[in-house]
Amino acid sequence: MKKDKETKHHIFPKSRIKKHCRKNAPITLVKGDLHNWYHATFGNYLPEEVFDFLNSIFWDNRYEIIERRK
Repeated sequence: MKKDKETKHHIFPKSRIKKHCRKNAPITLVKGDLHNWYHATFGNYLPEEVFDFLNSIFWDNRYEIIERRK
């Protein structure tokens, strides 16, 4: 995969959502190298799990990223 090629990133991983909801799952385009980095770092975490991980591990709960859907 080329680094500059945009790839489809499922915001809610297909493996984590019910089959009947998959076709409506939000997708964003991300450059291939960033997409690989994201999954190498966060695996198939849901957005709120990524924030919980960062808040608790990296910031020792001194700061908080809060998920708010637009």
